[in-house]
Amino acid sequence: MKYPYLYCDIDGTLADRSVISRENVAALAQYRRAGGKLGLATGRVELITESYAQQLAVDLPCILYNGAAVYDFSTHGFLHTETVEKEDVLAMMKLGMEVYPQVNVEICPGGPTVLANPKGVEDVFITRENQPFVFGRAEDCRSIIKLMFYGRPESLQQVEAAIRPRFGEKYRILFSQPVYLEVLPKAAGKESALAWISQNLHLPLEQICAMGDYDNDVGMISLAGLGAAPADAPERVKEKADFISDAHDRHAAVRLVEYLLSLK
Repeated sequence: MKYPYLYCDIDGTLADRSVISRENVAALAQYRRAGGKLGLATGRVELITESYAQQLAVDLPCILYNGAAVYDFSTHGFLHTETVEKEDVLAMMKLGMEVYPQVNVEICPGGPTVLANPKGVEDVFITRENQPFVFGRAEDCRSIIKLMFYGRPESLQQVEAAIRPRFGEKYRILFSQPVYLEVLPKAAGKESALAWISQNLHLPLEQICAMGDYDNDVGMISLAGLGAAPADAPERVKEKADFISDAHDRHAAVRLVEYLLSLK
C-alpha cells in the first residue's frame, strides 16, 4: 500500500453534526483490513475523542488538542504535550472578557474541560454531546494544554484583535471553527504533532495520508505525503490538498479510501 497510514480530522471531515456515518465507518474498516493503520487528528480532548476512537478501532496514536498533544488510546496516556503558561492564560482571559463579557472561556488541562467564565454563553457542542466539563478557575489548573474562546463569530474576531497584538508572537492563535478561537502553544499544531509522530514512531511522512477541512488542518495536509480535503472545505484549504474527496456530509472517507486502495 502506497499510503499505509491515514490521519483524519473529525468535525467537518469524518463527522456531520458530531456523527460519523455508517458509510465512513465501513470505508475506514475496509482500509484497515487492507493493511492500513488509522489515527485521528482533532481539536477535541481525549475524553470526547475516545468514543470515536473506539467506533473506528484506531490503531495509531491520535493528534488531539489541535496538535498540542499526542495521545495513545491503547494505553490511555499522553505521549507528548505542549502547554500554555498560566499567567498568559489569565491575561488573555481578561482581555477577551473585556471586549466580549459573555464569551465562553474553555481551559483544557487534560481531563474535563474547565469553564472559567461564569457569565459565558452556552457552548452548544458541550451540551449536545454531553461533554465532560467542570466550572473552575485557571489558577487551579496544574498545567494548561490549550485555551479556547467560544461564542458569536463576529465577537470572537474582537477577542482575537484584543489578544493577538500582545500574544500573537508567543502563541498560535487560530479559528478551528467560526465559533471557536483557540490559543495553542507556539510549537503546537496538527502538522508539528504529525512530524513528532513521524520522527518518534518511525512513520515516514511520504507514506502518510492526512485529510482535514479547515484552516487548522492546512499544515497537516501540506506536510503529509498525500493531503486530502472534503469537497465542501473552504477553497483556501482545498488548494493545499492533493486530493479532493466528496463533501463531509456525503461520506468523504468513502471516496478517499477508494482512491487510496486504487494506488499501486
